[in-house]
Amino acid sequence: DTLSDFVNQWYSKHLKSMKEPILYKLRNEDKKIIRFTHLGTWSNPFSYRIEKSNGQITLTYSKTKGLGGYDAGQRIKHEQKIIKSKNWENIMAKIDSVNFWNIQTHDPNMILDGAEWILEVLIDGKYHFVSRNSPENYGGKEYAELCKLVMNANRQ
Repeated sequence: DTLSDFVNQWYSKHLKSMKEPILYKLRNEDKKIIRFTHLGTWSNPFSYRIEKSNGQITLTYSKTKGLGGYDAGQRIKHEQKIIKSKNWENIMAKIDSVNFWNIQTHDPNMILDGAEWILEVLIDGKYHFVSRNSPENYGGKEYAELCKLVMNANRQ
């Protein structure tokens, strides 16, 4: 699925300010990556990227001083830590249970304010992303639970 030029530029400028890779360009590599990006209209953008490589699972958290609905801002926080394989397994199980690979990429709801929740998954050359605006409030409870698993992977 593709994004409009406006949305692509919006998402890209925030990921670039967080110094995050463009995941779909890594499709030809043997990568296992899950990334949740949160762009709240009036809050600081942040992302959690979980990467499984050589039996090790690394979580990378980045945050900028920008506003998700406006300017990207400079990265103000960048942390990496090793997480338990059980956390990865829980996230993968939730990806399967919500049928993530078949969820429509674009939000069917037209919401002009709130928080954009973007989840990207790249597993062995297969890439899919889903974007929803404030999913807890607009019919995306299971999707929101999946995103929260990614956000909380370092706390389990």
